[in-house]
Amino acid sequence: MKGLPLSLGLLAAALLIDQGFAPQERPRARSSWARADTDTVQVSTVVVSGDSSYGFLEGSRSVQVIVGNVRGLHDSTQLFAGWARRYVDTDQLLFVHDVVVIDGQDTLKADSTYYDGSKKHGRAAGNVWFTDGEVTIHAPQGKYFVDAKRAEFHHGLTLADSVATVTGAVGTFWTNEDRAEVAGDVTYEAKNTQLESDSLTYLRAIRVATATGSVVLERIGGDEDATERSLLFCHWVRMDEESGGIKARGRPLMIRLRQDSTGIDTLVVEADQVETQEADTLQWLTANGDVRYRARELAAVADSVRWTEYESSASDGAAADSASSDVSEVVLHGGPVVWTEGAQITGDSMRIVLKSQEVDSMFVTGEAFVAREDTVLHRINQAKGRMLVAWFGESEERTFVLRPNAEVIVFRRSEEDGPDGALQISGDEAILVLVGDEPQEFSFGEHQGTYFPEDVLEMPLQLQGFQWMPERRPAMGMLLGDPRVEAWMRQRGGL
Repeated sequence: MKGLPLSLGLLAAALLIDQGFAPQERPRARSSWARADTDTVQVSTVVVSGDSSYGFLEGSRSVQVIVGNVRGLHDSTQLFAGWARRYVDTDQLLFVHDVVVIDGQDTLKADSTYYDGSKKHGRAAGNVWFTDGEVTIHAPQGKYFVDAKRAEFHHGLTLADSVATVTGAVGTFWTNEDRAEVAGDVTYEAKNTQLESDSLTYLRAIRVATATGSVVLERIGGDEDATERSLLFCHWVRMDEESGGIKARGRPLMIRLRQDSTGIDTLVVEADQVETQEADTLQWLTANGDVRYRARELAAVADSVRWTEYESSASDGAAADSASSDVSEVVLHGGPVVWTEGAQITGDSMRIVLKSQEVDSMFVTGEAFVAREDTVLHRINQAKGRMLVAWFGESEERTFVLRPNAEVIVFRRSEEDGPDGALQISGDEAILVLVGDEPQEFSFGEHQGTYFPEDVLEMPLQLQGFQWMPERRPAMGMLLGDPRVEAWMRQRGGL
């Protein structure tokens, strides 16, 4: 938005606003000193004319009134009103009834406009409307400071341009900076985007909005096969509409709902910081600091998580044959713990590939450890190694390859599904195939092992580094039970 020129003088009321004043009828003179059927008067460098004028004394103040088809001219600025009042000694002017001020592309309309020439600020009241051809502002009242090029609104405002609409209880707009500061029940609406917050800074020229307080950001998008909706709850967010990037702080909680012909998939991430890149759909997400991650087939905690969605034609590594399915990748660092398909997996870092939201393959480096409970025996099978590669087939078959320094503990079942001892094996490499809960196949390179019959087995039998942490597994209900989410759902009637 261009700054209002200093010449707006008497109309500087351009975004004015302080208190309402809109006389409903012409004032009556108590001591008339001039009157004519038509008149033109000089007010500083502003020429004001109308159908008639008269003057009177208001106490010790000299007042001049111009009535009917009032026109004002100050350099390139034009002003129109039903009637006007001038306080002669102080150079204060009041324009009333269908006030219109035009300066180049800038246009102001209001029921009444007051300008104090000595202080260079003005006020407008009643149906205040301003536009420069790019931005439109509506407000009941406003105040404008000419030198500072600053407009203040204390009784509500709506700011709209071709990109977004912003509303709030109070606000300030700097015309020469294209910057708005809005507070109190703020809403920001743009294409497929709605944001609610306690306060908001909008840099209109670069399409960046920063919101603070109780922030809720909602976006809706999708493609021809699916619709997508994302919700972000946080205490600080910076949103770049040009790039689609979002940065959030204050323990943000992000929810993505994706619906297609097969149903609804939900992705939930909570962390100290979250950053995302979105166009019509979520493309990638990075979370740092005490991250809790939950999707349909995967739950995780870590210091950092990066989630990326590939194009359907992806040809990168494990995603090479994914042309006909949605493919995403989750990379975790900082001692992650992952739960999937009944298994708990730990390591220094992990890379997980998902197809159609189901785990397809997994790569773990640095002290990889797999623990999986046999739900019949209620004993926990264990496997560890320096590295892990795992494949998850369409059936219940799961293949784990650990190398080097592989170690495995497997608890055996009898034909009657009772406990039947345990095997502990170590070697350079171990290949373990599970179907459901039960081990189906073992393959080892050079190895050594021990069989513990049930009658001599001492429990617990555990590999070094074993940890069983089901209590840390993020539950969908726990994440969606966040007070911020519950309050929003109560207000909206659900997700």
